Amino acid sequence: FTIGEQIRETLLAHNIAGPNEAKTRCMAVLGEVGFADPERIYNAFAHELSGGMKQRAMIAMAISTRPKLLIADEPTTALDIDSQRMILELLMELRRELSLSVLIITHDMRIVKTVSDTTAVMSQGRIVEVSDTPDLFNAPRHQYTRMLLDCLPERLKL
Repeated sequence: FTIGEQIRETLLAHNIAGPNEAKTRCMAVLGEVGFADPERIYNAFAHELSGGMKQRAMIAMAISTRPKLLIADEPTTALDIDSQRMILELLMELRRELSLSVLIITHDMRIVKTVSDTTAVMSQGRIVEVSDTPDLFNAPRHQYTRMLLDCLPERLKL
């Protein structure tokens, strides 16, 4: 399926748009996630896109139904540093513009520090600590959280 067909199918399955208006809605949402040429992306296949473009296409599909919550599981994995920054900025922009809650699941504590208001730390499938993000970084309460933070490059004692 092309990127457009995938988003169109999502809109039709959720009764967000009828067959005649689905393409227009797809083009609009592709523009919202920063594609300068939505028509080209609409007709492209995933293997024709870079990693960052694929991620933006997935975000477009996710927000096409106008959810209240977007769950982003490792949204920057396997992306170069510039693409990581662009994806995180896009998620934060969409959060503001769409009044969207964003749940980011990541192992990268630098991302957590940069983008989250509240952080939950999990160990062995259980939440071991929940805190406002600045408090968590300044005074972690759980041993596992302290260990994660001690692994940050700026905290390593070499």
